[in-house]
Amino acid sequence: MTLADLGWCEWFEQAFAPLQKQGWKPARLIRDNRITYGALLGDGEEREVVMGGKVYHDATSDAELPAVGDWVALELGGEGEETVIRANTHLRGKTRIGRGCVVGPNSILTDATIGDGANVVASVIDGVSVEPGSRIGPFSNLCGAGGAVPRRV
Repeated sequence: MTLADLGWCEWFEQAFAPLQKQGWKPARLIRDNRITYGALLGDGEEREVVMGGKVYHDATSDAELPAVGDWVALELGGEGEETVIRANTHLRGKTRIGRGCVVGPNSILTDATIGDGANVVASVIDGVSVEPGSRIGPFSNLCGAGGAVPRRV
């Protein structure tokens, strides 16, 4: 099955052109998995996709959220860019997490900066910058009050 089979036509192509110039890909939602969606891309490829947090925050009701059958524009990340936040992980304050990270389970991050590709498992990080590629935990407690900055060795 392709997007053309689902009604993609010249009108959609023209309407989507400005987004395509920005690197977005046209797709149609074909499955709602509660946390992710199944999306069909133009060439018939199926992808599991996650809705950006801004979409949730900007919606005033569930009616404004995407649903199966909707046409959407996807920003496809590169390989290894997906960040995974596991169960019972709490992100507090101004915490920032880079691309390709795995955080949790059972972690608490407060005002932390986690560099690209870092892995944090079952740990507490408060006010610390974790360098890209670092591995923290399990059972680590890093507090920035002492000026700790984990370094990759």
